[in-house]
Amino acid sequence: DILGISSLCIRRRLTMLFSATWTSQTETFAIILRSGAVRVTVAGIPRVIVQEVELIPKANRARRLRDLLREFGAGAKVLVFVLFRREAKSVAKMLEDDGTPAWSLAGNMSQAARTFTMQAFRDAKCGGVGGSDSLTSASGPAVMVATDVAARGLDVPDVTHVVNYSLGLSVDGYVHRIGRCGRAGRQGTAVTFVTDGDERYAGPLLKLLDEARQPVPPGLRDMAKGFQKSGGKAKYSVQLSKAGGEVKLVSKVKVQAAVNDEEDAPVKGSGVSQRLPTTRQRPPR
Repeated sequence: DILGISSLCIRRRLTMLFSATWTSQTETFAIILRSGAVRVTVAGIPRVIVQEVELIPKANRARRLRDLLREFGAGAKVLVFVLFRREAKSVAKMLEDDGTPAWSLAGNMSQAARTFTMQAFRDAKCGGVGGSDSLTSASGPAVMVATDVAARGLDVPDVTHVVNYSLGLSVDGYVHRIGRCGRAGRQGTAVTFVTDGDERYAGPLLKLLDEARQPVPPGLRDMAKGFQKSGGKAKYSVQLSKAGGEVKLVSKVKVQAAVNDEEDAPVKGSGVSQRLPTTRQRPPR
């Protein structure tokens, strides 16, 4: 579409292209639009965005999200990112059941529904402040739960927090997501949950945190190193220890080995160790 519009413009023109990330695809597109153009780069993620990363079991994310919303307070406007459309609906419903104003936004919605949802989120006033036409919340923040359809091109200036409930499909997507807060020089906070299945993103995410001099959570370096040393084959389960509830990484290979070991457990009453049959066998005559 952009190339079609460009072909209709006069040759003597000023072309400006803006992108939060500069991928090979974006670079190729820029060359097609204007070969030899001047490139201006602002390196890194703005310091006004505080990045917090937490390793957390999948089953604990909902509880942790509720805790975070209470910590953010009634004056916050929060954008929660998930991976799937059904997640957006279910998480928004969970928050609504808790009494928190929440909307869901996904790619399968009509343009009219998207526009209505976005406008409702923009107009939402928190802390009991706002006109009669605005949805207000005296006890908690206003929240929109969205897929990556809201990661780019969305401008809601007063978004104070971003929560990556699901990490996403790429680190470039992560950069676009957290850029929804801390806009126009405002302070913003981005909290990201890292859980089972996120091993491949641990290394690039660690690099971003180090470059921005942001705190690195315990276990993230171990996950990144393990994934790299294994040639991309390592799989981890994020669990809570029984003593103290501290987060720990458990290799899924070891978990599988433990399950296999159970098949070699002693048969009750036999006094000897023998392999339990995994298939139905004919009884002895």
